[in-house]
Amino acid sequence: MSKPSLDPQVERLVVRKNRVPKRRASRVVLVLVTVVLVGNALVGERGLVAMFRAKLESRELSAVIGEIREENAWLREDVRALREDPRTIEDLARLELGLIRAGEQLFIVRGSPTSLTVPAPATR
Repeated sequence: MSKPSLDPQVERLVVRKNRVPKRRASRVVLVLVTVVLVGNALVGERGLVAMFRAKLESRELSAVIGEIREENAWLREDVRALREDPRTIEDLARLELGLIRAGEQLFIVRGSPTSLTVPAPATR
């Protein structure tokens, strides 16, 4: 049995009606895929928000690295001074070990802490 022949204009309308749901479905799928991809680009593991967080963390770490480099420079200077500068070694020995130079005299004053106060300078 063969199909009854339809008018060509009616046949086009029938074919178009059958295509409309497929087009809608493909558009809906396309929109959903686009929304998912844009959402992932914004808040995903490698998204825009993660990128901003990484840049902020990078700036903070750069600042910390700068501070540590300054501290290292100071420490290197201290090490150099302790190895090469006799005056630094002498000052440290006097301060921490209570050492005195040859020819200096040490006076130990015993008494109450109030008797060890330094008198105020005289005013004229």
